[in-house]
Amino acid sequence: MSVRLTLMLVVSVASIAFCAAAETEPNYVAPQPQFEMSTLTPRWTVSAEVEGKTVMYDDPGSVRPQYMARIILPRGRMYERAAQVLGMALDRPLAQKLSPAQRDFLARGFGAWVDTSAANIPNHYSVNFYAVSEQDAKIMAWALIDSFAANAQRSTAMYQRELTEYRQRLAENQKALPEQQKLLEQAQQSYERAKKSTYPLNTDEEASQLAKELVLQMDRQIKTLDIDLAGVRGKLKVINEYLARQDLDNDVIETLEAQRIEQTIELSGLEARRQAIRQVRDEQQRFWDLVRLRTEREDSVKKLKKALEQDEERIRGTTGVLEHGWGDTVPPAVYQNKVILYRIEAKDSQD
Repeated sequence: MSVRLTLMLVVSVASIAFCAAAETEPNYVAPQPQFEMSTLTPRWTVSAEVEGKTVMYDDPGSVRPQYMARIILPRGRMYERAAQVLGMALDRPLAQKLSPAQRDFLARGFGAWVDTSAANIPNHYSVNFYAVSEQDAKIMAWALIDSFAANAQRSTAMYQRELTEYRQRLAENQKALPEQQKLLEQAQQSYERAKKSTYPLNTDEEASQLAKELVLQMDRQIKTLDIDLAGVRGKLKVINEYLARQDLDNDVIETLEAQRIEQTIELSGLEARRQAIRQVRDEQQRFWDLVRLRTEREDSVKKLKKALEQDEERIRGTTGVLEHGWGDTVPPAVYQNKVILYRIEAKDSQD
């Protein structure tokens, strides 16, 4: 997209946003900067990106501006695109004071130029707004400076909100920590009692691993026993079905009775074994649950302490930003706190 089309789009969008901006923006407006009229008469010049290269255009349009406002700013916080700074200025309520002629001129797409060349004051660059009148030039520059102030206000408000959130979270975590430490102490005591009765000669790591392995091993044994029990119960069912018949002779009945006794004894043995394994398995599971509970509560306490450290650090950092005015909480410093106004060189005086 060409610079002209880009700037025309910015002007159109900004015009639509004027009313909404007036309703939502705070009443504060940055103080009017100091304006100084220069005796120099620069040419009407804009730059544009063409196939990745910066191209300069002199006297690019049919509607010519009469004035230029130059705002000199530090390079440390540089806005390099004309469309961006123009949009920032037009988005401010002050831009509603622009004359219809100025809006018509801006809609043609050649109303701003950002000069980042070495021709500036060292470590600075300049934003240049063109205007059809001196008053429009002043409003354009003032609106951009007001945009800087509004951005700084928003950043300050954001840091203040974050500071409130950090302090609230810090208070909540400070309140929660003693309770979590108490729960950890309870879990530690329960674990130590269980370990003393279950694995008194093993280290914590060994006891934890043994309990875990035994639970898995006994789960497998219980499944095997369940299969064996199903087989014995199946045999007993068939034996009972045969014994219920009326056509059996005494020898067959005697044999089946013997088998029923044998399978009943086998069933009792398997059930007793399963119960014993289940008891041991449950004991190991309880110990393993205590291991996990202690670990979870240790992690909770560690996370809370880490969160407290982080919030304390964030509170110190955010408080420092707000107290000392660092970064985006202060607007870019306009060089010598003044805007230089120029009369544009007349077309008939150009070479």
